[in-house]
Amino acid sequence: MVVFKQKRRKLMNSQKTYNPQIGKFIAAIAQAMPEIPAGVMQDWIQDPKALKKALKKVFLEEKPNQFTVTVTGINRRLKPGTVIDRTGRAGSFATSVLAKMPRCTEHGPSVELVFFKLSRYRSPVALQQVYETLGLVPDPYALAKYVQDNPDFADKYPCAIQWIDADFKPCYLAFNRWGGAQKVIILLKCAEWNRNYWFAGVPKA
Repeated sequence: MVVFKQKRRKLMNSQKTYNPQIGKFIAAIAQAMPEIPAGVMQDWIQDPKALKKALKKVFLEEKPNQFTVTVTGINRRLKPGTVIDRTGRAGSFATSVLAKMPRCTEHGPSVELVFFKLSRYRSPVALQQVYETLGLVPDPYALAKYVQDNPDFADKYPCAIQWIDADFKPCYLAFNRWGGAQKVIILLKCAEWNRNYWFAGVPKA
């Protein structure tokens, strides 16, 4: 009897406890799970590392739609405000964010700018992980120059770029068309990202 109680206590201690959101997520997975043969399930049960890798690939390693353009003539000596003014767009600005917009001088005057689009809404932290997975870094000067050279691009393809400032806060530069006008936005990002945006970055130098 004592041995049975010890085994039961050990089993209970080994079981994970989850917060309510994780519990709901696991329940949603169970409800949506297709029929899986018993032998296949047993294979996954016996290989938890492979199961973890497969789940990570499904839920975290998203492969977004993407395309690449060449941007030339980027003047990284210009002040951030001047760079934005040259796009010819009016909008909303956080002065402190604009002043610290990275120049990315290591990339030079010409870059390959990669645009990618996510399939679902994502948090700023999750978006940063996608940047890292794709091997991209933010280059606001490159995006602004491309929008300057292609004034109608952001009307059809709302686009944005996100970077993390010195205080580890997500900041962003976005171009779109709203209320019939061409807009630019430079702010701190707190909420989720709209899946309608195309995000931009350049390959790591």
